[in-house]
Amino acid sequence: GTFSSGTSTLAEDLAEKLGYFLVQDIAKELFGEMYPERDHYANLNPKEAVNLVLKNFRSRTSLEKKIMKDKKPFVSDSSILSEFAFSWIMGNHYLRDYKIASLALNAYENLLNGGKNTFKSPLELAAIYYEHKHISHAREHYDKIIYLPPEISLESDGIRPDGDYGEIIRNEVDLFLKDVLDSFEFDYFTVTGTKEERLRKSLDYIHGKVPIISK
Repeated sequence: GTFSSGTSTLAEDLAEKLGYFLVQDIAKELFGEMYPERDHYANLNPKEAVNLVLKNFRSRTSLEKKIMKDKKPFVSDSSILSEFAFSWIMGNHYLRDYKIASLALNAYENLLNGGKNTFKSPLELAAIYYEHKHISHAREHYDKIIYLPPEISLESDGIRPDGDYGEIIRNEVDLFLKDVLDSFEFDYFTVTGTKEERLRKSLDYIHGKVPIISK
């Protein structure tokens, strides 16, 4: 799910209930460690934003790979796919002046079109490589995906966008995430309701009590 959609609460509840290892979303912690003098994500320059995204990607993927190697089940808070959607949309907003976002979008559309377009920039190659790494990691390390729509109120964490602008970003991330899930044909289960209902529905899905994948 997009940010402020209840992913952390559900992931923590599932990990506790199932006795699984919890892979936490540490983007906020990394932000504080890497840029202690900054008070908001929007204050990062393009290079800093990219460095944060890459550090977060490497931290999560290396941990999930290690857990898989040790043959331990885990619950991933937010997931690599959500992080990919967030970084892509934020890139579209913050890096627009550097023409990176438009090139990345061209690369994304090229992928959906079966790679028929010709790449004309190293940035396009970088964007397609970045997407491939996220998609391939998700396919190799996630056996069940639970999607949470942004049905709860937006909460400010002091780092991610908030207010009216935050709602715009949250909805754009949600739409892009859904597009990624559908375009790359991931099976996923949509969960809504109260905190307790979300947990119950998710456990039913994990234990195979839900006969049809919900999209």
